[in-house]
Amino acid sequence: MGLDQNMKVSVNGSADRALSVTVSGVVDPAVMANFEAFLAWYDAQPGRPALFNTTSRQLPAEQELPRIASVLLHPVSGLIIEDGSLVRVGETLPGGWTLTSVQRDAVFLALDGQTRVISLGSPKAPDAP
Repeated sequence: MGLDQNMKVSVNGSADRALSVTVSGVVDPAVMANFEAFLAWYDAQPGRPALFNTTSRQLPAEQELPRIASVLLHPVSGLIIEDGSLVRVGETLPGGWTLTSVQRDAVFLALDGQTRVISLGSPKAPDAP
């Protein structure tokens, strides 16, 4: 497994302190399974230095979110996405995002402990006749 350019490894230690390895940065979702397999392998090695994993998962880009066609507030809070599907609060959208809240001016999505807020702006009043 090669390291992504957004990741780094540092080895720390001194005569009076045990050796440790720190891995930090952002892990691309495309290599996450390989990275987790490496961590499991490393943890199984006898006499290994402690490994501190301070990485985070790279979140999918905005374009990977489906386009929102409509926002529903009442009687059901949810979204209608570009393919016409209804996604209610608590359900998962394509791409793995969970719809956690729908408000008048924002939609809240969660993935792997991260929250993304999509601002909807203020609804426009109809033009006067």
